[in-house]
Amino acid sequence: MTPITLNFYELRRLIMAACYLSVAIALLVAAWQFLMGSHPSRPYLMLFVKALPTAVTLSMLLLGLFSKRTWRSGRLSKLLGRPSVHGIWYGHLQTTWRDDKGEVPAPIPIVFVIRQTYFFLSVQSFTERQPSKSTIEVLGTDEKSSDTRLAYVYEMRRLAYGENKITTGYGDLILQDSGTVLAGDYWTNSPTQGQLKLSFVSDECDGLNSFESTMRLVMSKRSDLVLLPAS
Repeated sequence: MTPITLNFYELRRLIMAACYLSVAIALLVAAWQFLMGSHPSRPYLMLFVKALPTAVTLSMLLLGLFSKRTWRSGRLSKLLGRPSVHGIWYGHLQTTWRDDKGEVPAPIPIVFVIRQTYFFLSVQSFTERQPSKSTIEVLGTDEKSSDTRLAYVYEMRRLAYGENKITTGYGDLILQDSGTVLAGDYWTNSPTQGQLKLSFVSDECDGLNSFESTMRLVMSKRSDLVLLPAS
């Protein structure tokens, strides 16, 4: 079962929007019946009350369709207060881990594939050797600081150096630069930790499920990005 990633404020806005939509539909239905004279003996208020059940049903159907819609509209995002991070994000991972010589590896190219609807969110990340996917996601805007934060728990298959095991981790990223950059920290149970910084590339996510496929899209969309070689 996929968990809903809405916070209380976003859920409240959605409920209020559904209520307003139901009232608007009932008003329109009642107005149409009143003007057409299909119920001449009934006052407008009675027509409105009678139209409410139908209006609620229609608004719930629309809400069901709305929940499956990819969340990429900037206008809807501002109207309902639900941040949008859907799309492809390219950047680099800088670990604090040190090898036997005490040296820190060079930054590692990484791509995030974030799929988002109003209700749901998933995060996949790809490096040349390590794919990962999120198991728990939280996305919300702090009411006091106005920072939009993406936090997630993930599982990562470690395939480098002959390994084949699952590592779990946690990421905490903040949306920056007018929604074009995600930056923050990550931790794993290996234990390792480090920093991530990613730039938005595209909202096209269909069919992208590997480092190679996402990198092809990155290179075709953003020639201005600095592509460091994979380590």
